[in-house]
Amino acid sequence: MFSKFKEQFKEYYRVDNKLFDQKQIPFKYTELLLDIGGTTYNNGLYTLHTFESSLKWADLISEYIEGFKDEILPFAFDWLGRQFGVPREGYEDIYMFDPVDLSGGAILRENLMEFHNESLVNDSIDLGEEYFKEALNSFKIAGLKENTCIGYKIPLFLNGKGDSTNYQIIDIEVYWAIQYQLYNQIKDLPDGTPINTTAIIEGFKYEKRDF
Repeated sequence: MFSKFKEQFKEYYRVDNKLFDQKQIPFKYTELLLDIGGTTYNNGLYTLHTFESSLKWADLISEYIEGFKDEILPFAFDWLGRQFGVPREGYEDIYMFDPVDLSGGAILRENLMEFHNESLVNDSIDLGEEYFKEALNSFKIAGLKENTCIGYKIPLFLNGKGDSTNYQIIDIEVYWAIQYQLYNQIKDLPDGTPINTTAIIEGFKYEKRDF
């Protein structure tokens, strides 16, 4: 069902993927993760969730972005830490959640098969592979390790540069947690407010969650 995608994207590594018995899970989502769940492609450019990590990220996204509790099932993430998900029920759309600004879900009007076999294959959805390769070269590595992404050391909403001079390799859960803390310190400030300092909450130590 996702043959065109698998022909174009090269498998980098795969982790174990166990099916969970869950109600109200879309058929195409289940089909996708049963087929290629837990697989990372093109040296870390794009990774399919396992069922376990999908349900964990559904919980995390509902904490970080309002309005999505029990609504979204993430199925993949990319090298920038962006999460892609589908509605648990109703209609066939793709949602994208970006840690850069913790945006509330950009909507792509297509289903899972169109997204993988057409948009990703034809580069209609830009994963930024050229910039990804440049980042790997700058770090002198072949690819990303499991559950890591390339994030910004200084967030863009704090005027960090949007280029490789501001890149860091970081655990994806830690990256989202830090972005969330910093963003919440400035999100309600009026436009144009000078920002002299922000800080991680004293004693902050993020522990990755087990499902």
